[in-house]
Amino acid sequence: MLQRGEPRARRLVPWLDHAVISITVPALIIAKLPHLSMGADLAVPVFTAWACLAVAALVVVVAARHYGWSRETTGALLLVTPLGNTTFLGLAMVSSLLGSAALSRAVAYDQIGNGFGLSIYGSVIAAHWGSAEGGVARVLDRLLRFPPFIAVLVSFGVRVAALPVGLDQALGQVGRLVAPLAMFALGLRFRVVAIAHARKAAIWCLGTKMALLPLAVLVVTLAVGGRHDPAWRASVLESGMPPMVTAGVIAARAGLDEELATTVVGVGLVLALVTVPLLSLALR
Repeated sequence: MLQRGEPRARRLVPWLDHAVISITVPALIIAKLPHLSMGADLAVPVFTAWACLAVAALVVVVAARHYGWSRETTGALLLVTPLGNTTFLGLAMVSSLLGSAALSRAVAYDQIGNGFGLSIYGSVIAAHWGSAEGGVARVLDRLLRFPPFIAVLVSFGVRVAALPVGLDQALGQVGRLVAPLAMFALGLRFRVVAIAHARKAAIWCLGTKMALLPLAVLVVTLAVGGRHDPAWRASVLESGMPPMVTAGVIAARAGLDEELATTVVGVGLVLALVTVPLLSLALR
């Protein structure tokens, strides 16, 4: 509504992007990553998250070569297809549809799986595909200046030397602003695409992210007898979450296909209200 009523509100977009990428996401990473530990009970959701990321990236690369998509379109898809909205939407839906037993496994999928995916994989994709100049040196330079990646490096140091009392909690509070700020930034950009190549790319993205990946995880879950295992149940639902809001912001900020990225994030959120509950029914 703000986008329609006041076009000048779009001038806020660069400031919102900067706030998300340079402030709130790094704060969330530094507050959360140092406290996570890898245990046997968490192996299933973490491995599933990484496997889904790899499969989604492979599907995008194959489709991009087949259809001859541009660098900007391919780069945007490599961000929004593998990375899902597993925090703000995912944790809430897992808790409401599967109960508290699956929630801790969903947190592992989100933070150790998707969180590292955003911080490291997302940083590399934004640095490489968002750069007009090629070469390892150029990509490495952009990567080392990318705030979420810097935050990952800082988080390793925080594991050794704890943050001052109160700072950890303050960073967590700042990190809570990721969702509202990112959604606001994408809302100011959002419009339904009409360009043929964008429609096809959007269908590939949403079909892979919200149908292919969760159905594959569901098949594996049923094959190993994990229908009633909280780790597998959480993995199925988290794998079916729509494209990550923050990944869409990063794609736009990196100069990739902004129209495509914002569209799949917005449409995906609407579709998830139907597809995710259906996935939960398949686990009964």
